[in-house]
Amino acid sequence: MPRHKRAQFAIAALLVGTVATAVLMHRHARPPEVTAPMPADTASTPGPATPPAPPAAIDAHTVQPTIPPDAPQVRAYLATESERQRLEEYFSDPQAQEDSADAIWALIGKLEQEQRVVSMEALSMKLEWLRLNSADEAEFHSRAEALVASYRQQAKAYSHAHDPTSTAAYAQYHAAEQRIVAEVNAMQSFPPGETRQSYLRKRLLQARIAAYGQPASDGSSVP
Repeated sequence: MPRHKRAQFAIAALLVGTVATAVLMHRHARPPEVTAPMPADTASTPGPATPPAPPAAIDAHTVQPTIPPDAPQVRAYLATESERQRLEEYFSDPQAQEDSADAIWALIGKLEQEQRVVSMEALSMKLEWLRLNSADEAEFHSRAEALVASYRQQAKAYSHAHDPTSTAAYAQYHAAEQRIVAEVNAMQSFPPGETRQSYLRKRLLQARIAAYGQPASDGSSVP
């Protein structure tokens, strides 16, 4: 059975599971005891009891599932299963599949862009795609090296963009920090109630707020 058919069957089973459970519980429930009325002229001799009525039948076709088959989450699940099956079938036997090589490459890019696979997983699939679609080993290694270099450059750019030490606020704060530390260390007296350390912390906090706009969430005086 194809995977997407199995997925549809699994979802259908989940949808009607509650129905089946209700039917079984109803069938095995203990029926109420029913006693036949006693004839007036034979009150001293009990008559045979009327057999209990069978439980009412439940028609599963009339019970609505809690999640309709066309619900967005069901369609999304089936789409994911279908895409996974396309990838598995292509990489197992590319020549026997309906999907073209270009279609599979585009599918990998789509999954990566939607963050449904991590970058390393996408890179692994792309390298396998290159192996299957290169004329020889030399071409594969050349294209693979270029692809890996591209991913390495992207990772470096991302790391630099999200590095807090590369921001203007960081540079501003640390320049002020060096100046403030030198000033406080040279001071011989401090405002009433302040020690050298408490006054230094206050000055550094002010510098941080000036640079970043707010104090550190943990109360510290440095980024």
